[in-house]
Amino acid sequence: ARDVDVVHVQHEPGIFGHALAPLLVRLRASGARVVLDAHLLDDGVWRANRHVSDVVVAHSETIAKAHPGAVYVPLAGPTPIPGSTAATVRHALGLPRAPTVGFFGFVSGHKGILQLVEAMGTVRALVPAHLVVVGDAHPTGDPMCAVRLAELAATRPWIHWKRGFVEVHDALRWRSACDVIALPYTAHSPSASGAARFASAARRPVVVTASSMFDGLDYVVRTSPEPGALAKTIVDLLADPMLLESAAAASIVAAEEHSPRAVAARFVEVYEAALTAPPLATFKA
Repeated sequence: ARDVDVVHVQHEPGIFGHALAPLLVRLRASGARVVLDAHLLDDGVWRANRHVSDVVVAHSETIAKAHPGAVYVPLAGPTPIPGSTAATVRHALGLPRAPTVGFFGFVSGHKGILQLVEAMGTVRALVPAHLVVVGDAHPTGDPMCAVRLAELAATRPWIHWKRGFVEVHDALRWRSACDVIALPYTAHSPSASGAARFASAARRPVVVTASSMFDGLDYVVRTSPEPGALAKTIVDLLADPMLLESAAAASIVAAEEHSPRAVAARFVEVYEAALTAPPLATFKA
């Protein structure tokens, strides 16, 4: 890090563990200021690294407030695809013309994908909707949820599963093919949902649950992960064009707030603060 003013360290505890302190100490010894970008900020990450970081960034306002001294910066979403209706994108992707609900991300039990499939059975009794799933099992997680989803998809032709890694632009196209995006997580975590921020760039309504990963998002439609309640929320949106349009409009505003340009500008402010503040001033009592 010689001749570098600021080092921006992306930290994912699931990959690197909780303690980066030895690395951060070496970076600071080189004369650089350290911005620790904590994708998950729990008490373990905070205690292990805050005293050797000039700034610690959290991607949830709730999590930042729980760790005084942390700085909130929203997660960036991709640049939206201009002027794309769901029907137009579905045609380009070879999907049916029917109303479509989407789920995106790792196929894990705590993300509620199996509850969503059950809910879609109820939805389809009222609206002939299809379900698009883009994602696959987590490489280090329990694969059984994906196994079960494959079994369900084999007998339900209305499930369209795009498996494997999808590049950012293609992932946005798949999201844009949906009328509603559903993220019915059943677990809480000291992190912010990147999937929800990404979904807003598709300019579609985003249905979420009360998981703490969605704290601070005012553009989402909140419901319960219980299949009956989830189905009702989805049907209400699909059956009411004005409600659907209103929910989509909230996502459009959020897409601008979470745009790469807006988030980059916020990080420039963070870097300037790291450079001008006394070393570790953020963490002095």
